[in-house]
Amino acid sequence: MSNRLILQVEGMDCPSCTNKIEGAVCAIPGVENVTLNYTSQRLNLDLDESATDAAAVTRVVEKLGYKVTKPGEKPEAAYTPWWQTGKGRLVLVAGALLVLAGTLSFVMPAYAFYVFSAAALVALFPLARKALMSAIAGQPFTIETLVTIAVIGAIIIDEAAEAAVVVFLFLIGEMLEMLAAAKARRSVQALADLVPKTAFLVSSSGVTEVAADTLAVGDLVEIRPGGRIPADGAITQGETSIDESAV
Repeated sequence: MSNRLILQVEGMDCPSCTNKIEGAVCAIPGVENVTLNYTSQRLNLDLDESATDAAAVTRVVEKLGYKVTKPGEKPEAAYTPWWQTGKGRLVLVAGALLVLAGTLSFVMPAYAFYVFSAAALVALFPLARKALMSAIAGQPFTIETLVTIAVIGAIIIDEAAEAAVVVFLFLIGEMLEMLAAAKARRSVQALADLVPKTAFLVSSSGVTEVAADTLAVGDLVEIRPGGRIPADGAITQGETSIDESAV
């Protein structure tokens, strides 16, 4: 018998991440109907616990380089400046290595190839590791794999400087995607926060404040001046003006 499993996946910064995770999770025995929402970061699936368990699903996703928690288990993280994020620090390190390599190539031209190669390989390491983990999880054809092949190929044909630049530009692109995704999620969360959490339920015993998600069809709700409407419905008594804009 299959049970519905919902997990929160953190660390996605581009829509292709969803395809990578869905492909790896679909390959797990006993897993069906896998869907991953990029905006909400929710992974939904049907799990046959006689074939596998939730821990196995978590391990597969974490091997791809993402964090997994249960919805509501971890509070929303506060805004973090880009230079304090993991990808931001990696961009700074890669940029510093590129500048250092460029400077040393003028001071010691004979060693320019080795200096740029070292800079490229150091910056490439986390990407190569992620590519390896994806391959082990059954997803060998990822953007990290392509970048790893491109950088190693450039070094082999004596184009180490280009290899270092490729890694640096790719890391900048990943960081910008991360920032754009984080901004979009904050905007969606801000809209979700506008939804009222409680409602004033009118019954024979009076008006009672209840959780909005407990309302049922046919309930009578009191809307107070300046208040938000917690559910769809029709006005049964009184007159007012309502802001019905979607956003």
